[in-house]
Amino acid sequence: MPPQLVRTLCTAPLLALFACSEAARPPLKIELRALWIAGADADRADMDRYFDCLLQQSDLDEYWRGEATVRYAGSVVVPPPAARVDYTTVTEYIAAQRASGALPAPSDPSVTPVDAVFGNRSDLDLPGCAALIDTTVEGRPAGAVMVGIEPTCWPGTTTLRNSTQLVLHELVEVVDVLLGYAGEAGDGACQGNGACEIGCDTFVGLTCEGAPTGTYTGCGGRVVDGWVVQHLSHEGRDEKKAHQCTTCDFVPRVRSASPP
Repeated sequence: MPPQLVRTLCTAPLLALFACSEAARPPLKIELRALWIAGADADRADMDRYFDCLLQQSDLDEYWRGEATVRYAGSVVVPPPAARVDYTTVTEYIAAQRASGALPAPSDPSVTPVDAVFGNRSDLDLPGCAALIDTTVEGRPAGAVMVGIEPTCWPGTTTLRNSTQLVLHELVEVVDVLLGYAGEAGDGACQGNGACEIGCDTFVGLTCEGAPTGTYTGCGGRVVDGWVVQHLSHEGRDEKKAHQCTTCDFVPRVRSASPP
């Protein structure tokens, strides 16, 4: 049942006598896999460590309030595309990698796959720094994310700094879209937009074993320890508030004790 329909039914007077909540339904299980286009994969090992920190040791899942969980399925190196990949062709490119065996099939038919494609701008045709796409895999809902490596989005910064923040931004938004919400949780003030009040303080460090130190964010001279991540806004899930300077009310933090 579509998430929006579930939300509508749970507010109907007829169901007032019953315990009806979104948290009661099974969460959407997301399986994230990273695809590194050959020649742009220098940060692959560091990003594997980052994803372990973000998805296994931080509280990111709490952002979805029981509606979704995300697990990391690892990374692969894939051959460069014959032509630059954009919004309209990324799904075909990912499907070709799966058909060739370069990209494993989802581990479980009950999961919703989200593939994050990392590549240089010579391979990815992006209007900005990164992008998200809701799509299908074998007729089932799926998501895709594209992250541009070079040139970097934030001048004077490392490619790793850009990739950690940008993929968090797009991952959260594509999961929100798959849940039936607007995909704007990382925009406006939450991405250091100079027109919004929060500014550069929105960028913080996420620190697990192996994380970098003294990372320059490229915003207002701000330096943080750990992988650069950003604040998020639940208000950004509301289409009426999209592209506004919404309140940034969530940022992933490492748990004091990792879950088993």
